[in-house]
Amino acid sequence: MSSRHQRDAAARTITPAWLGFCLGGLMTFGCGEAEATAAQTTGQNEIPPAASPAQAAEPGVQASPSERKAAQAPPKLLITLDELSLRRDLWPSHVKITQEVRLPDGEVLAVGRELPLYEMMGVDVAIDMGADLVQIPGSDTDILERASATMALLTPEQLALREQDLPSRPELWPLEVKLSRTLQFSGGTQVAAGTMLIFRKFNGYSLNVYDRKLKDHFQCEIHETDAIARARERMRLPEAERKPFFVRALAAAVDAAADPAAGAGLESSDFVLVYQGRATARAARPSRPSSRSSTRAPSRSTRTSKRSTWASTPTPRTRARTRRSSSTPGAC
Repeated sequence: MSSRHQRDAAARTITPAWLGFCLGGLMTFGCGEAEATAAQTTGQNEIPPAASPAQAAEPGVQASPSERKAAQAPPKLLITLDELSLRRDLWPSHVKITQEVRLPDGEVLAVGRELPLYEMMGVDVAIDMGADLVQIPGSDTDILERASATMALLTPEQLALREQDLPSRPELWPLEVKLSRTLQFSGGTQVAAGTMLIFRKFNGYSLNVYDRKLKDHFQCEIHETDAIARARERMRLPEAERKPFFVRALAAAVDAAADPAAGAGLESSDFVLVYQGRATARAARPSRPSSRSSTRAPSRSTRTSKRSTWASTPTPRTRARTRRSSSTPGAC
């Protein structure tokens, strides 16, 4: 007998204990009715909650046809591949393979394997395999499900914010950003994913950030950080509480040890006067790494080589593998 039949048989079996319980309930029916009436009078009776979808799936609880249909239905997609290719701010950091993909060199990407997303080209995606990039159809991944899940959590105002809008919204600029991918620089310098960087300003549509460990600043792209996610979090504040970036950055730079209330006072001020003066003693500036220029942002070898190589990849809808170049481009 199968486990399901055994459960059904057990559910239909009336044990002596259960029979005694039923007889005892009939004998105390009058008392129970009186107690129920008293509970209604005092407002202490409670309506038992309806069975949840999880409870409806348990043996002995029958789920309605609508609940079974809702449990079996795939998640609702809120965007298409063509639309998503134009909304980098909604791209997930990783995608999962949903259809087995066989590459030209014989390697197989098994269902369920999760890989970093590097780029979208129309309805195709480029996934980062480490040493090279692989172009596969986006329909062979769960990229739409992940993007739709992100969209479902956003308010209309948050969803309307795009990367190209952020440079003109200083009240949404974060004071710090986190790198979402590792950056490689000339001379072997590397800034790992997850590094917290001080945001300084926008240079066009690029972020100008400062790394405390390197004691230097450089540029990176918006999508290489969590800047858009942090800006959307600031949108949860009422508009009157969205202080300009300049005031918040100045308050964060005040020496809290010298005057703990100075930073809070700046943020609540209507006017801020800034003046420049010469210090009595100039502190010695730390020397910069010899491989980095003090006037130009460091060159980005990994990102640039990927993009230059990716530009020569085959046409979309082809399962292609592209080897990264090891050449070092010029400075950004």
